[in-house]
Amino acid sequence: MNEDLSERRDEPEENYFVSLSDLMTGVVFIFVILLCAFAFHYQTEALTAKAAAEKSNKLEIEARNATNIAQEEKEKAELSKQSADRAETDAHEKGRKIDALSKLLRERDDALRGILSGLVAKLTERGVRVLFDPTTGVIRLPEELLFAKGSDILSESGRNGLGIVAEELVPVLIRGCAEGSTFRLEALFVEGHTDADPIRSLRFADNWDLSAARATNTYRALITAKPELESFLNPSALRILGVSGYGENRPVAPNDSDDHKKSNRRVDLRFLMARPTESELDRARQEIDEPSKPIAPTSR
Repeated sequence: MNEDLSERRDEPEENYFVSLSDLMTGVVFIFVILLCAFAFHYQTEALTAKAAAEKSNKLEIEARNATNIAQEEKEKAELSKQSADRAETDAHEKGRKIDALSKLLRERDDALRGILSGLVAKLTERGVRVLFDPTTGVIRLPEELLFAKGSDILSESGRNGLGIVAEELVPVLIRGCAEGSTFRLEALFVEGHTDADPIRSLRFADNWDLSAARATNTYRALITAKPELESFLNPSALRILGVSGYGENRPVAPNDSDDHKKSNRRVDLRFLMARPTESELDRARQEIDEPSKPIAPTSR
């Protein structure tokens, strides 16, 4: 009986300890769960931060790349602008050179036409009938002035006429060979021409021979009348006067009538202008670049 009482007294203590043990176990379990949740949360935050850092690094790299690309594009644009500026400057300089050359050539053409027109007028005054083509700068000596048809032997009137031509050529060549003259000559060709009719002569094989013989005899008559004509030199220190024969290959009219054929039988004096020098071009460019003078206001 006493044992039963003793067992009844021990049962509440055992139940108390069991309940306390269960409580501690539950607390530990909850703590473990909280610890796992905290660890999971920390790991998630760490992964999120890592991802954000990687994204930030990626964006930074992309930004640097974009900056580099923008800088390269800026440099390319600057180079393109510099190239365009150089091209514009080159085009402007070429335009100035072209304008200067055109201006200089116009001045020379005007000078050539004026001088040769004066030469033709003087020859006409002295009874030597010649023709002048201002577009080509050629003075034409008709066949009847110099030769009989099919002949290269100068007539007496032809020699007299060439003597007058030689006298009037001297001042023209003096001016054309002067250093710094606007009217600067490269050459003066004495050119022989014929019509298209075949030559019938034992002396000449064809019209080439006849035209060359006429040009040569005309040249010699000019030199005989005025020997100093041989002394005139162009800017390259070469003789101004020369001879050429063209046969029927450079007609001034169709060879379809006697009058036209007569026009083609001639000796031409062809004046060729010298190439402009660099100093002349520079001077012309400076004149082009000079600002135009302001027009003074008119008083009312």
